[in-house]
Amino acid sequence: MASTFFSPRKRIFALVIAVFLLAIGFLAVKVSAQDQSSSTLADRLKRRGVPVSEVKISSRLPFELNVTLQSKSATTAFTNEDSWNALLTEHELRLANQNGVKLNSYTVRMVNANGKEIAKHQSFLDEPGKPASTPVSFVVDNARAEEKIKTLLQPGEIRLTLIQVSSDAIEGKNAQILLVQGSVTDKDAANRSLLSFLDSFKDVLNKPMPEAAMYIPLGRARITDSQGQQILDYAIDCQTGTELFSIAPGVTNSFFPHPPAMDVPPSPALETTGIPQPSSAYPVLTPTRIYP
Repeated sequence: MASTFFSPRKRIFALVIAVFLLAIGFLAVKVSAQDQSSSTLADRLKRRGVPVSEVKISSRLPFELNVTLQSKSATTAFTNEDSWNALLTEHELRLANQNGVKLNSYTVRMVNANGKEIAKHQSFLDEPGKPASTPVSFVVDNARAEEKIKTLLQPGEIRLTLIQVSSDAIEGKNAQILLVQGSVTDKDAANRSLLSFLDSFKDVLNKPMPEAAMYIPLGRARITDSQGQQILDYAIDCQTGTELFSIAPGVTNSFFPHPPAMDVPPSPALETTGIPQPSSAYPVLTPTRIYP
């Protein structure tokens, strides 16, 4: 009886069953982890105020996510909010990859108020990125950070109308977001001032400054002319190494490798969020330069 039970055929069968059960268990754990990752992503985006309408797993092997964002636009044109929301979405997706989610690719779609797709971008992540910056141990203070930034920025002929530091919706007391708005008289004045201004703007980012209670991984600068027309919209995510911008024709490009040639729509009023882009393009999800 014992010799029958331990016969080679039955031992092989038992081994196959054991391997099969282990594979089933592994897949079940993997599926559960992927479901949790998509749910966590949706929650983090909502906490950031991003109008995410769906986070869908389009493939489990390789692991692919499809994120749909809702625009308030009723046409194919973007609103001032759309590009900023796209940047925050990319920020969260790439941080998830850096933090061990093992995401192979993702697609971000933008639909307008009528449900029509107005933009779509797919990005492949062959390998996990560099580990994200660790939140600082000290508690940040927005008011102190704003006072410090006023002494560090070099606006030149740009008249700064707003320097706003806000607490990061996810990191809370350990990270901040910087918004700077300003205006110049014309493009000539912009060409004389933008290089030094942007250098000083980037220099205050991603550097823990406990003496100023400041740590700012995300920053955005919007500059208009005296008529409210957009000169530059610039955003940087230091944690994922993404710089995004749109620039008015005739403005210097010495501080960018190859800025896209695009017509900039009128900006009658400067808003506190959003990076407007022309309706004919969706460059926001394509990094133009890696932040060193």
